[in-house]
Amino acid sequence: MKKLLFIPLLFTLFINFSTAAVVTVDTKNSSNNAAGEFFGPVGGHTASPFYRFDDMGGGPGSGDWEYIHNAIVGGTITSASLDITSYDVDFAAGEVDTVSVWDYSAVAWVEIGDLAGTNNGFNTDSFDVLGFADDIAMGLRVAINIDAAGGGWAVSLTQSDLNVTAVPEPSTWLLMGLGLAGLVALRKKKAV
Repeated sequence: MKKLLFIPLLFTLFINFSTAAVVTVDTKNSSNNAAGEFFGPVGGHTASPFYRFDDMGGGPGSGDWEYIHNAIVGGTITSASLDITSYDVDFAAGEVDTVSVWDYSAVAWVEIGDLAGTNNGFNTDSFDVLGFADDIAMGLRVAINIDAAGGGWAVSLTQSDLNVTAVPEPSTWLLMGLGLAGLVALRKKKAV
């Protein structure tokens, strides 16, 4: 009978220790473009419609370049980054391509930085989006204001990765605590 009690306790401990931190990556690229998304395939990234100028003007929400990452839920988010791979961002020559995310609670776009690539080269820029944990759970909405300074520049995006690390909810820790308490009680019972 004691062995039967011990097996569920070990299972509970295994489940809880194996879920200490979960890393989730949501990737947007040419293989999963939704309507209105223009992630270019490597090799075709300089062709229309992937190589884009400031088509709409007006900044985020105007249609320059917008996409939504899938919602990531489960646990408390401890780190989150948005990694955008772009081509031909002439940052050193004055090109400004501003990245913003939608804050659902404030109902507003929030600038998180600019792409900082090189002329005719690929570059991946990483942006800290931990402050947007609630928005990540709803599906992080991203906008890029292409050529925000109006210099006639163009850019191509090939990939966007949303990297999220989360720890289990408190209920999971409660289960682990109960499992440990059960092991302690079983051991004390054996000692008697």
